[in-house]
Formats: sequence, structure tokens, C-alpha cells
Amino acid sequence: MKKSSSAILASVAFALLFMWSSTSAARTELIAKPEGIETRQKSVVFSHGKHETMECIACHHTSGGTEVDQGCKDTGCHDMFVVETPEQRRDVRYFQKAYHDLCIGCHADFKKREQPGGPVDCKGCHTQE
Repeated sequence: MKKSSSAILASVAFALLFMWSSTSAARTELIAKPEGIETRQKSVVFSHGKHETMECIACHHTSGGTEVDQGCKDTGCHDMFVVETPEQRRDVRYFQKAYHDLCIGCHADFKKREQPGGPVDCKGCHTQE
């Protein structure tokens, strides 16, 4: 009896692990432009699954390293949506600068180390309407 209970528990644990890893790898989110803002590029689809080897705090830098429900544009950190001057365009509060510096910067660092990395060109990330 004890042996079969252990086998059942192991099977359930394996099934749960498989289901969690499958949903984690498939988790994507649309990094959409703020409502009412016109941009030249399409929105970006971000895959958490492709980034699962990274520490959460690398992107969610103010969350203590845990995933958060709010996006960068909603937390008050990167909430400047319209820029009128070159200085504002270079301000990290400008949501496009924050994403571009973080995403492209990380992808470029991987390429410098001759490791597989993500795209560093516009069309490589901006694939969705």
C-alpha cells in the first residue's frame, strides 16, 4: 500500500510540474503602446518562457525580484508617454526609452559575449499590431 501511494504522489507531482512548466513557457504578454498614443512601430509580444533563465529582478527591478501584475507603464516609474523635447526622450521615465534600454541592452550584451540573444533591430521585436 505504501509503495503504491508513493507512486501515485510521484505521478501527481510530475504531472503538476509538467503543467506548470508548459504554462510558464507559453506565457506571453503584449507590451502594448499606452492607450491613445500613436507610435510608428507595432506592439511587442514578450515571452516570459523564453526569459525563464533570467532573474525576475533583472526586469522587475522595483518588485524585489518577484513578478508583478502591473506593467512598467502602470507603476509610476515609466509613465511619460508623450515627449516634446530631446531631453524628455532621454529620460528613463519615457516608457519607450525604458523598454529599449532594458531589452535591447540585454540582447546586445548577450551578443557581445557571443551567446544566443534576442533581436536588436526594430522588426525583431515589433511584430504585433
